[in-house]
Amino acid sequence: MAKVMYASYVTGLSGRTANSVFFRSPSSSYGYMRNYVYPEITENNTNRGKEFQNMTKVLKEVDPAAIADLKAYAKKYAKLPTVGGDGLKARANNHVAVWILALWNLRKTEGPTIELSSISLGDLVTLFNFTSVADIVDTGFLPAVDGWQDLVSPLNG
Repeated sequence: MAKVMYASYVTGLSGRTANSVFFRSPSSSYGYMRNYVYPEITENNTNRGKEFQNMTKVLKEVDPAAIADLKAYAKKYAKLPTVGGDGLKARANNHVAVWILALWNLRKTEGPTIELSSISLGDLVTLFNFTSVADIVDTGFLPAVDGWQDLVSPLNG
């Protein structure tokens, strides 16, 4: 990292050039520059990417009425109070984040034998009772919100 002194008419630089990254300092007379380094993609990054791709692929197979239930659940979920000092400022308020939360909670409960990179909607319905949003809440993979019992549209139509 290097300190970069600015000319009197420049108040700061931020951004990236070919192999340098500039960012501002608290002072308007200088900033910092570091070499740009592309992070190495690890096996964990690759596996996590496969998991997220599959989770969203499975979500696209969910019936539109159940998607509407997930969206309704997400709006109510966002209004739940945060628990303790977990540092959450706001909860997710979209159906994709709620779906991913349910699948992560499934893995947390069932253990690492759950392969999120290859699980299918049929597996979720038959093995883990992911038949509706209400059933997902009832099995404990999502927290209860007001009216969760009414979200009974089947996931697989």
